Amino acid sequence: MNQATRTRTRRIEKPGGVYLMTAYDFIAMGLIPFISMIFALSLPNQGYGVVEVFVSLVLCLAVMGASVWALNGDNFGRQFLLAVVSITAGIWIIGALAILTGSLTTDFGRPRVIGYIVRGVTALILNWWYFHRQNVREYYRQ
Repeated sequence: MNQATRTRTRRIEKPGGVYLMTAYDFIAMGLIPFISMIFALSLPNQGYGVVEVFVSLVLCLAVMGASVWALNGDNFGRQFLLAVVSITAGIWIIGALAILTGSLTTDFGRPRVIGYIVRGVTALILNWWYFHRQNVREYYRQ
C-alpha cells in the first residue's frame, strides 16, 4: 500500500482532568444538591413550591447525566454539561443574591447563602476554564 493512501489519525487520549471535572460536577453540582433537596422535602413544615422542587431535581439529574455523557467523550455532552452547570450555578447565585437583598425571606443564615454564591462562581470558572482548554477541545472534537 502506498503511504499517501494510508492515513492514520492519531487518537488523542482523554485528559486526566476530564475525570476530575466530570466527577466534581456529578458530585458537587448534581448528587449533593439532589440528596439535600430530598432530605429537605422530608422535613415537616417546609413551604417549597412544586415548580421549585421539580426544577431543582431535574437540574440535578441533568447535571449528573451530562457529566456521564461528557465523560464518555462526546462533544455535545461537553457543551450540554457547560450549559446545565451554567444554568444551575446562575440559579444558585441569583437566588442567594435575592435572599441577601431581602427580596426573598428564608430561614437561611448569611454564611450559607454566601456559600451558594462562592460555589456557583467557582463551578462556573472551573468548568468554563477547563472545558475550553485547547487539549480538552481537541480531545472532544476528534
